[in-house]
Amino acid sequence: MTFSLYYWLMAQMPATRLSLIAYTIPVVAVVVGVLFMHEPVTARMLAGGLLVLQAAIAATQDERRFDAAVLRTLGASRGQLNAAQAAEFLVLGALAGLLIVVAWQLTQPTITRNKAARLRAAVEEVLAGPERFDTLYVVGGTLSRTPPAGGTAERVYVGYAGDGRVIGFAIDAAQSGFADVVRLIFGYDPATHQLLGIKVIENKETPGLGDKIEKDTAFTGQFDEAATPLRGVKVGRATGDPHEIDMITGATISSRAVIRIVNGALVRLDPMIGAWLKEASR
Repeated sequence: MTFSLYYWLMAQMPATRLSLIAYTIPVVAVVVGVLFMHEPVTARMLAGGLLVLQAAIAATQDERRFDAAVLRTLGASRGQLNAAQAAEFLVLGALAGLLIVVAWQLTQPTITRNKAARLRAAVEEVLAGPERFDTLYVVGGTLSRTPPAGGTAERVYVGYAGDGRVIGFAIDAAQSGFADVVRLIFGYDPATHQLLGIKVIENKETPGLGDKIEKDTAFTGQFDEAATPLRGVKVGRATGDPHEIDMITGATISSRAVIRIVNGALVRLDPMIGAWLKEASR
């Protein structure tokens, strides 16, 4: 539907003017986020929106002057010209906003289901197939089975064997990598302070290099039974220390990001996990 409408617009107006859609989409996306997702608006966002709209106007200034000259020749007043220009921006903006809202409403349920299924599969993978697992929430510096009221919270997943014994915790964590945020889940055994496995579930690292943090089994396999805290080393310089992880040649920044994510998450969460286990054993 979107492409059909876009191609129709290409036949109805000049390419320069049609390109305004690309300029206005970020502004419309912010407005939609505020209206439907209750996102906050900052002074920087407002200033950026004004600059985007000003750029859109400047990009078509010569064409608009020509159109204005033609319309004045036909008897149009300055007020009518300004009204026509404002109406054009409103129509294009409203059209872009409508497409965003419709696309979001149509795809959001499927996206949510797919993310939940992928998360569940990742948790089961890094915990080596638990009989079941429960979700714990980080609330006030502690782990709780009850989610916080009126808000989101960091989550930790606790896996159980068939006899009800805790076999490990799956931790969902993320930090910036080389290109963008890297998100992963890793399994952790607090009794031995070892990892049970790791799964990168979101990354936009360089194809063929940085994305090996997800695709290269030689790299990801090192995390099985690795001792924490982890320490990254260059290939060929490992000493056999269980804390060491061979980094990927040509992608050391992405490799370090994975190690940093795991270590940072455990610094925060390991004390909470220990306190939760102590409380649960009573």
